[in-house]
Amino acid sequence: MADLPPFLEDQLEEVIRQRMLDRMPADLDKTEGSIPWDAISPVSIELVLASEWAKEVLRRAFVQTTFGDYLTYKADENGVRRRPAEYARTAGDDVLFVGDPGSPVPAGYLVTTESTEATPAKIYETLAAVTTGQNGEARVAVRAVEAGRIGNAPIGAIRHLTESLPGIKSVTNLAPVEGGVDEEDDETLRERVLEENRREEGDGNISDYVAWAKQIPGVGNVLVEPLWQGEGTVRVIILDLDGRPAPQPTIDAVQEHLDPGSRGIGEGLAPTGSRVTVHTATTTYISATIPGLVPEPGYTVEQARLNAETALNAYLFHVNPGGVIKIQEAAASVINAPGVDNMGDILLEGSRQDIYLEVNELAQLGSVDYP
Repeated sequence: MADLPPFLEDQLEEVIRQRMLDRMPADLDKTEGSIPWDAISPVSIELVLASEWAKEVLRRAFVQTTFGDYLTYKADENGVRRRPAEYARTAGDDVLFVGDPGSPVPAGYLVTTESTEATPAKIYETLAAVTTGQNGEARVAVRAVEAGRIGNAPIGAIRHLTESLPGIKSVTNLAPVEGGVDEEDDETLRERVLEENRREEGDGNISDYVAWAKQIPGVGNVLVEPLWQGEGTVRVIILDLDGRPAPQPTIDAVQEHLDPGSRGIGEGLAPTGSRVTVHTATTTYISATIPGLVPEPGYTVEQARLNAETALNAYLFHVNPGGVIKIQEAAASVINAPGVDNMGDILLEGSRQDIYLEVNELAQLGSVDYP
């Protein structure tokens, strides 16, 4: 927090008490235990509390230092809303029930993942009523009962029926359950408010598209490609909060927010005449060759290799779409990995050249050779 006003500095009980005693006539007994001393002591304690309250009022008054509901209020003043938690769900009818033909599954029926001592089961509800067909199968979309990241689940995680259903024998999800995000945290909201205050207002400039896209829960980094397919077209590329490709429900929500159906007729926030297409990044796997890797004393070759690959993958992950994978920085990430003592000249994709990513490309480590 910035320097406090002078009247709030050094407001200690003994300082305040002594200041009040000094203002009394000199011929009074002002020693500890005297009537003046005892009368003033409770007041000095209350004044200390008042100064602390004043400091807290100042702390809550500025975007840079406030928190919680107070930050929500400051954000609202600046036209920025805290992004709420979102429920994870399947992109389509991706949960498969198997049983006897003609067996019904009601809307709102609950299915779960496996529970363990460390992890409780995740619960999902069906979003429509379905009946198994002649092949004994029925597919339906589900949504997590609890909002937030906790509802995200990989393929095959849903395994259990909460209550027996006549004729239904098993359930599983054929696609991930995605799109669950937690309520926006203070630091992310604070940064968006400060970005909003710094950006120049425009009629659909690049900073507008970035700010608009980030209004949708689950959106992290945003890249804007104007004139994507000629005049009047814009491509917006979004990543999730972890810097990974965004799930389809988030892509769809941003598309609807900016320009429903990419029609360019001003139904969303994008100006009339701007046809917006929202994509996420694709993952490009980068092969690496790390010759002559020598482990440090106390490390095995396998440990050194594992640490080298972890460090290299972390470097690739932090190169934004449209960025440059620099061969020297990649080599530095490996040589500085724990347990790596020395190595030869690293190759990426069989070359010592820098790699330029497309605006919709994310890099991830692929195969690694150790000649």
